[in-house]
Amino acid sequence: MKNIVLVLLCACVFLAPDRAQSQEPDKAAELKSVLQEWQKRRESTESVLYEVIGKATVVKGYLSSDPSGPKMKGPVPAADYTFPLKIKWLLNFRKNWVRKETFNQSFYNGERWIDGHETIFFDGKDLKVFTPRADNPYPPSPDLTIQTKAFSHLVFSYIDFPVFFAHGVVPTSKSGPVAVSLMPRLEPDQFRIHGFGLLNQNKHLVIRTVAPKGTFHEYWIDPNKEGSIARAVTYSAGLVFVQIDIQHQKTQWGWLPKKWEVSSYLSGGEKPDWLEVVEVQDLMVNPPTKVGDFQIDASPDFFVHDVKSGRIIGKSSPINWWLYSLIALALVCVLLLILKRKGYLSGRKGP
Repeated sequence: MKNIVLVLLCACVFLAPDRAQSQEPDKAAELKSVLQEWQKRRESTESVLYEVIGKATVVKGYLSSDPSGPKMKGPVPAADYTFPLKIKWLLNFRKNWVRKETFNQSFYNGERWIDGHETIFFDGKDLKVFTPRADNPYPPSPDLTIQTKAFSHLVFSYIDFPVFFAHGVVPTSKSGPVAVSLMPRLEPDQFRIHGFGLLNQNKHLVIRTVAPKGTFHEYWIDPNKEGSIARAVTYSAGLVFVQIDIQHQKTQWGWLPKKWEVSSYLSGGEKPDWLEVVEVQDLMVNPPTKVGDFQIDASPDFFVHDVKSGRIIGKSSPINWWLYSLIALALVCVLLLILKRKGYLSGRKGP
């Protein structure tokens, strides 16, 4: 798919060699302790609210470097490009309710960067994507898209992971959070002690997930912060795909994320191609929630696209809605295929 280069950033890092690991504390006891901390977080969390702001940087030439993508004149972007990023999550883990609101930018028509505003709603039954035309003038699109359940695998990405880590939801090669299953079962047999390492001059326990297909996750655990994950690395074919570095803060609910940085190595360079840095502005554990918080009704002036039925509801549109439907379905199929090959489509409902 994409060639990835192993790059570890931010701190002086080492993994203890295998021959020295026998001198470390008992691995089984170490792993059990971490899993117990994660289980405590899971049991104490019903719902969460997080809001972060930050920025994303796309490095020079990244968008034009993909040989399978559209041809572009010169490097795109022509220089490193940075845009503001804002995300707000409201999640109910017990009922699999999701509301995720994102403000970001995308590169439109191979010509320019445009602002985007999207809110995903899932009430445990209907999965809807709200993209108000007033905030998303290009390209013309529905105000509201009613998605199929398959789209639930595309709701979350690496930028979301620290929110889940903080509450004991830790992806493995076998399972991870998806909209229909926010808190899949914690399976101890999917984790292995890999060693110990230094991160920010502090000793961390390094845990890896079982990797039957060559893609696995590695977690650096701060033993002094209730099993907090300070670094998460996803490897593909033995090389780094994405690295997440997390700073934590002590709160009334325990150690929770304060700031995180997601570095994506997508084109085989020695530096990340895409870098996202966000900082928490607001958070609450177990805020009161009701099903209406995760629902949205179509206004009379909305264009509504029902992907399941292929119907278009609302006034006539300036674009060919059937063409839009085919493009949308094709994109979903391609993304699902990619995720399946990478081993990410394995979310399951918890007990």
